[in-house]
Amino acid sequence: MKKILLAIFAISGTALLLSCKKETVSQNPPTENKQSDDSKSFLKDIKSDNPAEYYISGEFDGYKIYCASTLAEYYPANDTTMNALYFNDSIGLDDIHLLRENQDMTAMIAIYFEKANIYTRQFPYILPHPNLGQCEAAQMEFINMKKLGTAVQCSPTDDFTFLGYTNTNIKVQVTSFTDNIMEGTFEGSLSTNKGSTIIVKNGQYRIKIIDVPMNGDGQNSVQQLALPKAGLNLGTINSDH
Repeated sequence: MKKILLAIFAISGTALLLSCKKETVSQNPPTENKQSDDSKSFLKDIKSDNPAEYYISGEFDGYKIYCASTLAEYYPANDTTMNALYFNDSIGLDDIHLLRENQDMTAMIAIYFEKANIYTRQFPYILPHPNLGQCEAAQMEFINMKKLGTAVQCSPTDDFTFLGYTNTNIKVQVTSFTDNIMEGTFEGSLSTNKGSTIIVKNGQYRIKIIDVPMNGDGQNSVQQLALPKAGLNLGTINSDH
């Protein structure tokens, strides 16, 4: 599975440019005692990356986690296709994918936007909002990479993929988009299909994306370029998507 995972990351990435405010990253355990949940025990062992220009970070059940790696030092292509806007007007494709992993490959955080229309939005752009368009939503994934491959992802036995959706349990905000750099915040709860839930607070991201035009048959869709995302759970928002 590690060979498969490395091959997947070998064809993904984003360009590292501009600078941002540097913060000291600490691994502080939560102060309150929580009921034991083996599927969340990995949180205490995640090693955060050093502050960087581009990152996704937050407090996950009280643990401060900062992911800033695309592993591009090993796989240069990761700096060209992992974080991108994928679009094709003829088929209505307009998706943004933001991904970061920590350097030791134990955790990955991803944010996926559908029907982003990022170039025409007013900021802050908040999901959910009262006047959602068809298929307009965002999804978050937080993955325990050490267990990736121990079950089919998003199957009933998957206890390593924590998911959240803006139509149910998370709030995602884009605060600015300048020179293709997306900045924003997130909060809410992420859950596995086995019922484990992680509370997320003070989430932040700053990612530079590239524009990737797609062909009409979708053969080069992002699901083939990076880790496969779970299907967006659009619930009752859109009945015909």
